[in-house]
Amino acid sequence: MSGLSWLSGLSLLGGLCPAIALAQVSPDSTLPTTVSTPDGLNFTIDAGAQVGSNLFHSFQTFSVPTGGSAVFNNAVNVQNIIGRVTGGNISNIDGLIAANGTANLFLINPAGIVFGPNASLSIGGSFIASTANSMQFADGAEFSAINPAAPLLTVSVPTGLQLGQNPAAIEVQGGGNNLILDFDGYLIRDFRPSGLEVLPGRTLALVGGDVNLTGGNLTAPAGRIELGSVAEGTVRLNSVGSNWTLDYAGVSAFRDIQLTQAASLDTSGIGSGAMRVQGRSVLLKDGSAILGHTLGNQSGADLVVQATERVELSGKDGFDQGSLIHTQVEPGARANAGNLIISAPQLQLADGGTFSSVTFGRGNSGNLTIRADDISLSGSDIKGTGSVLNTMVGVTGIGNAGNMTIDTNRFQLQDGASVFSAVFGRGNSGNVTVRAADVVEISGINDIEFGGTLTTQLRSGAIGNTGNLTIDTRQLLLRDGAIVSADTFGRGNGGNVTIRASELVELRGFNTFGEGSFLTTLATGTGNSGDLTIDTGRLRIQDGSVVSTSVFGRGNGGNLTVRATDAVELSGLDQGGFSSILTTQVTRRGVGNAGNLTIATNQLRLQDGAQISSSVFGRGNGGDLTIRAADSVQLSGTSRFANSSLGTSVEARGQGNAGNLSLETGRLTLQDGAIITSGTRGVGNGGNVTVRAADSIELSGFGIENSTSRIETVVHPGARGNAGTLTVDAGRLRLQDQAAISSETAGLGNANNLVVQARDSVFLTGNSRFSTRSRGGGETGNLTVTTNQLTLEQGSQFVVSSQGAFPAGNLTVNANSVRLSQASFSAETEAGDRGSIFVNAQDIILRRNSTITANATKTATGGNITINSDLLVLLENSAIVAQAVFGRGGNITITTRGLIQSLGTRIDATSQLGINGVVQINTPDVDPSRQLVELPSELIDSQQLIANSCLVPSTRQQGTFILTGVGGLPAIPTSPARSSFATYDIPASTTTSAQPPPISNNTPITEIENIYRLENGQLILGRRCL
Repeated sequence: MSGLSWLSGLSLLGGLCPAIALAQVSPDSTLPTTVSTPDGLNFTIDAGAQVGSNLFHSFQTFSVPTGGSAVFNNAVNVQNIIGRVTGGNISNIDGLIAANGTANLFLINPAGIVFGPNASLSIGGSFIASTANSMQFADGAEFSAINPAAPLLTVSVPTGLQLGQNPAAIEVQGGGNNLILDFDGYLIRDFRPSGLEVLPGRTLALVGGDVNLTGGNLTAPAGRIELGSVAEGTVRLNSVGSNWTLDYAGVSAFRDIQLTQAASLDTSGIGSGAMRVQGRSVLLKDGSAILGHTLGNQSGADLVVQATERVELSGKDGFDQGSLIHTQVEPGARANAGNLIISAPQLQLADGGTFSSVTFGRGNSGNLTIRADDISLSGSDIKGTGSVLNTMVGVTGIGNAGNMTIDTNRFQLQDGASVFSAVFGRGNSGNVTVRAADVVEISGINDIEFGGTLTTQLRSGAIGNTGNLTIDTRQLLLRDGAIVSADTFGRGNGGNVTIRASELVELRGFNTFGEGSFLTTLATGTGNSGDLTIDTGRLRIQDGSVVSTSVFGRGNGGNLTVRATDAVELSGLDQGGFSSILTTQVTRRGVGNAGNLTIATNQLRLQDGAQISSSVFGRGNGGDLTIRAADSVQLSGTSRFANSSLGTSVEARGQGNAGNLSLETGRLTLQDGAIITSGTRGVGNGGNVTVRAADSIELSGFGIENSTSRIETVVHPGARGNAGTLTVDAGRLRLQDQAAISSETAGLGNANNLVVQARDSVFLTGNSRFSTRSRGGGETGNLTVTTNQLTLEQGSQFVVSSQGAFPAGNLTVNANSVRLSQASFSAETEAGDRGSIFVNAQDIILRRNSTITANATKTATGGNITINSDLLVLLENSAIVAQAVFGRGGNITITTRGLIQSLGTRIDATSQLGINGVVQINTPDVDPSRQLVELPSELIDSQQLIANSCLVPSTRQQGTFILTGVGGLPAIPTSPARSSFATYDIPASTTTSAQPPPISNNTPITEIENIYRLENGQLILGRRCL
């Protein structure tokens, strides 16, 4: 830029002053300042008024042309040069300003100041330029630029800048910063122009109305930069050694600071210097930057940006690089980076804007602190990634990443924006803490098609530990494949993730690859993954999203704890058809134990094949799964690949034991093939399963490939290990549609005991079952059912079964009432002498081909059947059978006060080729020896008991027929019998439901209809007349 073209930037100062004096320095008449110039281009400033170590100058105009200079020819003992411009003209400075010695230079011009692209400084002290009306001193003196007559000069140090209403602007022009942020996060400063620069350790301060840097650069190596935009008030000056700090407590209102066209502020040095930027709005646009790099062995100072309205980083430079605020430890440096602090009602990062602190040397990156009511990150940079907040240890760095603290009302990450603390070298990543009173929302995808992230990380090849991630908010919303995580991919432990959202945590939506959102801790290298804790009102996991703690490398997985006062809901599929998941796991290449998974809520709902699990795919033990849902647990719906499920497991090729599963709730409903399971497909034992429902448990419906709803412990085919015990406790228990509760083995290992307790009732229909079974690889556990009312129908069954060389378990039923209709109790074994059945009930009724069977094949001894009941009824081809093939048949022992069998029923203990068992029926209330009596000699004529004609009903009051005695029969034909069973009144004139054809009075009796009492009291068999 040449000539006067740089003055085009003065349009930003429009209206400040109509008179602009170009390229001249001239004194006014208030002080003995002299100015000389040999060529109208270079100016030497002499004399002035020196008081103590202060030197005062007063100018009518003060402008330095392009290529020119203004040199203060001060004595070396001067500490402060204080110059004012009183003529009302803007100072246009596009050349050099110089002074002797180490004096500080203060320049005030209420009309405005413009530093052109060629402006530079050559002074030994600090430089402070302001559009203040006057400068104040410690003794109360004032050096005014708007009331210059008879100034009161003082030896005191300057203490303040007094700015009137609507102060004029300050502008710094330049050609941009030429900074390059590479893909490793390293900021290259090699091509950056210094612009307006002070010596190392000095202060460069601009204080005015609006402060605009249009491609301009300010540099204070290891010193201090202050930008203050003031609408009115007094800015206090504090001398700190060779530096100056500014205090804005006396300012009532602020104006705006803008860095545009890749402008920059830089305090990089042996130790990066301090910086403070204070205004109403602080705007960094077009790739502009604020930075401080640590180059040596002194730690960096704080970089502070404060705004009363907003801070905005937006726009890109000519290299498509976004705006940034950045501190960095350079390679070879041995100190810490400076901290970054932003305070404003609004913070906006757009177009790949970056707010970061990193280390590539030996030292820590700085802490990052943000306080803003509303924070928004959006847009992408040249790399296609979104806007960024981060602290980091780079690939060559040795040190810790700084902590990140964000206090806000609303925190929004959009368009794939990211917030992270990461280690690529050696050291620990920082802790990230987000406190958002209203909402944290992460949504949208960036230009490389990924969702937003909020993470702490130890990257591949790094050594150290991952920091903790904490979010406190009302709502946490993860959208479009967003990720919240604490991960370790290197050598070290992962951090903990703690979520406290008083109202809602919700994960939903996909990224471009069709993947859902993630809330995770994971370890893929060497180290443990951290714990994940969620405290909220409601947790929703949708669209195939995942909440997990995982081990991919060597180390243990973290515990996953969910506390939701209202509900936990999992539903929906991602675009690949995969369901939503809540899990702890050791993955295929992992070596270590999975963490425990604990859920405490009021309602738990899983839909669309959703899964809650703790699994081992590699080597290690699974975690325990504990669920407490005060009101209800409901599992329903399927995905293309799975039914909804709760489970712990050792998967195929996994080695280790599955964790235990414990579920407590009011109501449990499993539909559409839903599953509660603990099992092994690899090498190791399945866990124990305990399910307790204070009210009810219901299993029904079919899932994918007609799979059925079930609760199980299982050893799958090809697995080696034992199944865990299974305990089910409920008020009411109902199974239908082939549903099952079982402990089974189809591998090399034992099934285990199944215990079912239902306070009120157990009802099975539609081929449902309780079972403990072995398909050849191990023993079968015992099956025990205790309830008040037990009903099985439509092919339902209780089964203990062993098909191999191991004996079956025993089946025990304890109930007040047992009803079997086309149903069965069975114990089947091919080896051993177990497989017995024990039934204890007040009354037992078997109907419609129902069976109680102990069946022994091959050489096994048949199991025994023991029944204790007040009343045992077998109807409609039902049977109680203990049978064997080569071995001895089992014994049947029945103890009852009443046994009723219809035709076609049987009680049998046989062996086809061996020794039959024994059937023993005990009737405790009947003593056969005491019931042997002599029959009367008079025979009863049976013809007297049959009416010889039809009977006409009497009009008298009906009588009763009393049936008494054991089994309904009197001990002696001529005397009444005693019976503990109830008696029944039978009307004198009744008919059966299926009536024979009507007959007339004289029709002979050929078919008996009923028992009738005649008027004389005699009982007779007959039928009614018409």
